[in-house]
Order: sequence, then structure tokens, then C-alpha cells
Amino acid sequence: VAVNGLPQTKSRFRVKNCLNEVIHSFGDRFSPERIRVSVICDDSLEIESYPGDWTSIFTNFISNSLQHGFKGRDAGCIQVELVLARSMLSLVYSDDGNGLTAEAQARIFDPFFTTDMQNGIGLGMHLVYNLITQRLGGSITVQRSSSGGVCFRIEVPNHDGLREKP
Repeated sequence: VAVNGLPQTKSRFRVKNCLNEVIHSFGDRFSPERIRVSVICDDSLEIESYPGDWTSIFTNFISNSLQHGFKGRDAGCIQVELVLARSMLSLVYSDDGNGLTAEAQARIFDPFFTTDMQNGIGLGMHLVYNLITQRLGGSITVQRSSSGGVCFRIEVPNHDGLREKP
């Protein structure tokens, strides 16, 4: 999956606002009675980056939690934590969903890998991986969360003007 198909412009934006807009875009699929979301991020954290890329990253994480992680469940919890420290933007996305098998964890970033052949084509996490590692120059790992679901850890270097607003 190409990450530079359409030209994008960097702009300064508040990461928490971007994430909240994505959450809001899911509408009824994100009813507070069913899905509890906790966002830990300073309201003033702004980055100079590609807002469309971050929207895609957040959308794919949340979509996977809803479609795969919470499949067969009535409720679930998602936590997103974003902090800027030591010249790195760190993002930790976790849910308390069904988790991943060892095979799924090893292959989650592979193109066309999906745990739900009827409802997924397996490109979402491959796209996320490419956006993080190629365009943003960062790293991403996945592991089992302490609650049994998944936990993604992302680090993006501060070479693009990331900073907390005074």
C-alpha cells in the first residue's frame, strides 16, 4: 500500500481534537453504553504533521477494535494515551477486546492478513504500519494488553516540529 499516493500538506493541529473527531465520526457504533473510551492527552499538544495520516491511523485502530476486538461482545473499553517526551511523540492504543493469537500478532502488519475473511481485506494495519514507519519515520509494535486485548505502541521522532503549546 503506497503511503504517498496523494500529496498531503503538513499543518499544525491538536492531536486530541483529531482523535475526538475520529471517535465522533463512528456515530452510533460508539455508544457510551457499549464502548467506553479514555483519552489521555494534554489538550494543548499540537504537532506539525499530516492530519490525514493521523486520521487514518486512529480510524484503523478504532475500526479494528469494533470489528475484531469486540466481536461477539456487548461492551468494550479503549484507551489512547499520547505524550511528548524526550523528542518523541509516544502513542499507546489499547483495548480490552478479544486479543490476538500468536500468529495474528506476528502477521498483523502483513498486507492482506485479516482474522475475519468475511468482513475485512487485511490492509488497515498494513497501511498504519507504512504511515508510521515510512512517512512519519517512527516505529510501531503490538503486544497483548494487560486487560487481555491488544496494545499498540507508537513512537514518532520530534524532527517535524512536534511541541506542546505553551
